[in-house]
Amino acid sequence: MNNTHKSVNQLLVSVIVITYNNSNHIIETLDSIRSQTYHNIELIVTDDCSKDNTVENSKIWIKMNRDRFYDVKHIIVNKNTGIATNCNRGLNAANGEWIKIIAGDDTLTVDAIESFISFICIRNDNENYFIHSSMNYYSNEIRDHFLIHTDDRSKSIFNHKNINSSQQFKLLLRGVNIGAPSTFYKKSMLVDVGGFDEAMPFEDWPIYLKLALKGYKALYLPKTTANYRLTDSSFYNNKFREKFIFNPFFIHEYLVFEKYTKHHLPKIERNIYEIEYRIKFLFSRLGLNKINFFNRTIYFPFNLFFNLYRKFVNYQLKKKITKEIN
Repeated sequence: MNNTHKSVNQLLVSVIVITYNNSNHIIETLDSIRSQTYHNIELIVTDDCSKDNTVENSKIWIKMNRDRFYDVKHIIVNKNTGIATNCNRGLNAANGEWIKIIAGDDTLTVDAIESFISFICIRNDNENYFIHSSMNYYSNEIRDHFLIHTDDRSKSIFNHKNINSSQQFKLLLRGVNIGAPSTFYKKSMLVDVGGFDEAMPFEDWPIYLKLALKGYKALYLPKTTANYRLTDSSFYNNKFREKFIFNPFFIHEYLVFEKYTKHHLPKIERNIYEIEYRIKFLFSRLGLNKINFFNRTIYFPFNLFFNLYRKFVNYQLKKKITKEIN
């Protein structure tokens, strides 16, 4: 559909809340959606077989707030299937032209959806793109004094106005990150790339790679739209640095490397990353990943080499892309 003839509050947005054992925070998440300044919202809550009171709490809240939304759907399954599959359930149920996915323990800023729609309408073009934005990181509680930092990427080359999807894909291959809670997708794009990869342990990095490879560019909205809650078990929580030499979830990244990234990397770069993963697997099997003086000493030369190599590759790539887009 051409956005030229659309204005604020005309586009239907499906907000998909993916939940799993979020009973302590789901009401806060849902309240942040109810409070949106944008009104034309379809709410979809899809639960991945929670073992706590997430489903019950959601049902009560939905019963009290159903009239606020264009439509409300509550999806419940009797088997845990993983994040990507849960996202796809929401995507398949969505009627909105645009999709906003939020986890059941994160929140949206009050004007998040309106900001995305205004951005789309102001652009008034037919370019194939999805959107991401700035976001706040909190430690356990989304309160002012728990704020860790606000992620502002307005100066990143990844978000340069002249960059194309092919150049963004090369950066994504090397681990350039997009904050998942800040993303906003056109449904047709997600359908076009086959939705989220259900074989992967997380949903975000693979979908960015799939979209960029298909020619969909990521545009940056320089505004904070989401609040991300870092808990003790979060994938990127800094507390892992207090216990382990490297993040124990590297095996998840390796799955993405095997399926999505290695085949697009130059041979030397691919082989070095393969060696790095093999060393991490070896250290993990031998119990050498836990932080102590002995383990750190052994891993130090490997870590130094891989970090320096990665910085060199990223520097060369960014230098090349900068020359291309200026």
